[in-house]
Amino acid sequence: MAGVNINLLPATGKVLIDAQALADETGIGVMPASVCGRYVEATFFVEFSAGSSAGQVLIESAPSRNYAGTWVAEGTVNWAAESKAHRVSLNLLTGAMRARISTEIADGTVTVTAFASTNS
Repeated sequence: MAGVNINLLPATGKVLIDAQALADETGIGVMPASVCGRYVEATFFVEFSAGSSAGQVLIESAPSRNYAGTWVAEGTVNWAAESKAHRVSLNLLTGAMRARISTEIADGTVTVTAFASTNS
């Protein structure tokens, strides 16, 4: 069926980063393989916790989930206020997408939840 919107993730979204603060391997959440190689409409909600005071999250894409080079920065979310949500929405053909804490979250944490769908 052409033109039918198919959710690639649960209706509640997929938590990619769950209350993390460090800008290292624990601060990277990669989208599931079901999203790879498709034209995707994706939205990432980036939520800074109460008490947080600084930090940055990047939404990135790459040719594959295992890509070892520098990923493409598709969106940047800078801390603006505690207990604040931000949204990055993308339409792209992607090999892989991820959220990455690029600057440590000061005095709090960040949670990133992704939603994705495609037209078949």
